[in-house]
Amino acid sequence: MKLFFNQYFYFIALIFVLVACATKNNVGSPADKTDVEAALQQYAHHVLAMNIPGLTGLFTAEGEIVNPGQAPIRGRAAIAKLLISFADYRVLAYNVQSETTTLDGHSAVQTGSYRQRVRLPNGEVVEPAGKFKAEWTRSRGVDGDGEDSGEKFGRWLLTRMSTTPAPS
Repeated sequence: MKLFFNQYFYFIALIFVLVACATKNNVGSPADKTDVEAALQQYAHHVLAMNIPGLTGLFTAEGEIVNPGQAPIRGRAAIAKLLISFADYRVLAYNVQSETTTLDGHSAVQTGSYRQRVRLPNGEVVEPAGKFKAEWTRSRGVDGDGEDSGEKFGRWLLTRMSTTPAPS
């Protein structure tokens, strides 16, 4: 009987270990994916509205924007400075579509495409498009300003937004 109990105990322990290993890289629940998608759509809303405080508030304090051939723009103040430099531009349309969303604990990575229509300061309208990679983190109980939000889990915040323009 004691041998059976020991074997049973080890079998149950093995199951717990296997379940833990199998769920460590879980892609996340549908609710988590919905939350990340909502955060991406909030990003798109702020781009279209050219809402600089709203956009910078979606990044972590050390978050960055990365464009090919340029040094990363790191930190909310630097991101705001970059966005302010586009004050004379008008975003007329902005569409962002995620193709993949992968979750791992409090991190998420999205890839997809973007397309926008922008009026330049000289009145010309251009339509940049390309691919993006958004890297998100969900801080426990911390909002976009690093303050205690009073929530069990904080918002999804960008740690990095990388874009690659489509070939001309």
